[in-house]
Amino acid sequence: MNCKVAIYARESTEKQDIDTLVSMCEAEAKKLGFTHYRIYKDIGTGYSNEREEYLKLLENIKLGKIKTIIIYEQSRMTRDELEHQILYRLFREHNVKLYVMNRGWIDPNDENDSFISGLLNLLEAKEGRTIAKRVRDRMMHLKDEGNWTGGPAPLGYKLIDKKLVIVPEEAEKVKEVFRLFINGENRTTIANLFGYEPKKVFRLLKNPVYIGRLKKNQIVIKNKKAIENKKFEIVNGKHEAIIDIGTFELAQDIINGIKREVGGIAALQDLLYCRCGSKIYKHGENYYSCKNLSCKSVAIKRSEVLETVLTSLESVINDLGEIEENEEDNVLSKIYLYKKELKKLEVKKEKIFNKYLEDQIGEDLFNKNNKEVSNQIEIVKSQIENLKEFQNNKLKAQETRENIRVYYDKIKNTKDDKKINRLLKIIISKIEFVNDYRFYIHLKF
Repeated sequence: MNCKVAIYARESTEKQDIDTLVSMCEAEAKKLGFTHYRIYKDIGTGYSNEREEYLKLLENIKLGKIKTIIIYEQSRMTRDELEHQILYRLFREHNVKLYVMNRGWIDPNDENDSFISGLLNLLEAKEGRTIAKRVRDRMMHLKDEGNWTGGPAPLGYKLIDKKLVIVPEEAEKVKEVFRLFINGENRTTIANLFGYEPKKVFRLLKNPVYIGRLKKNQIVIKNKKAIENKKFEIVNGKHEAIIDIGTFELAQDIINGIKREVGGIAALQDLLYCRCGSKIYKHGENYYSCKNLSCKSVAIKRSEVLETVLTSLESVINDLGEIEENEEDNVLSKIYLYKKELKKLEVKKEKIFNKYLEDQIGEDLFNKNNKEVSNQIEIVKSQIENLKEFQNNKLKAQETRENIRVYYDKIKNTKDDKKINRLLKIIISKIEFVNDYRFYIHLKF
């Protein structure tokens, strides 16, 4: 007899503790004198009848293997009224008794028990929907205010007092995923690099949480089932963004099939910076543009900006200048004259000192003359050092000019954008726009 006893437990989500529910039912079964029983447990909504363990339970009832069922409350079996009626008819056909922990024994063959059971099932289902609606409304309000309500924190963040806080090490991984994807790596390659599933990389790239925003109404209930709403809203979150809007929008365009940063590396890739501070990216085959949505800058033709950059770079090289022969001679001549003057002043200082030792001048006159000559000596020394520094700077400028010229000539003689990009990165740290047409070139030398 005891082997024909079943315990059935159901929770709506994995977040709920179904094992605790099972333990409570087991303790109740032992109080009732049952020491042998089968346990059936499901994770899923009570409005769905397609539950694996639930269907096994029904099959075993039909086979006569189950005669007693213990549950925590009626809604654990089903929340659907029609299914409730079909279930009780099955109980009556196979003489199954039901024990509900919050009510006691229920005999499906008893008309009063059956009526009250049906009524309680309706009330419990209604209460469940009311609670669910209350929770959804509360979550909706919290999300409208920018609070995180989506369960575990996504990669790059951790939850502190229910708030998303950036984890620097993980945030760098998120940035690297976006960078690799924008630079042409596919999701599978990126997934393998970090040990993720490709689906995780796809979800990461599409998640607006990384630009400081949250999804609203992502899940909706239709026909008593939770389904994903593709027309969800985006609201501003209270958390700090990891990715700038321009980078995120560029990634979305690539995902949606808009060609940017594909088909090879742009000649000025990772060098151009907009006046707003954001990077400027290759846009299609012919343009560069800033993807910061709040930026008002215009798109720039790739051919024009590269040509202008190279022209400006040549001007910078020429401005460094060479040391002309007469200029070099002039500097050397001045240094020679100053050194000659320095020797005269040092001799003069020595004579003043000797006169003081021989009592030819007094102490006051000695101090006065000695101070004047010493000051003159320091001035001459300073002039000599300035000329030497000027000479060294000219030599360094010439050396820099020659180094940059080597790379510049290689750039001018290649048509390969990838090679041009590598050569430019050797001599340029960044190209910073100050308006839609004017920019500064920051050299590394």
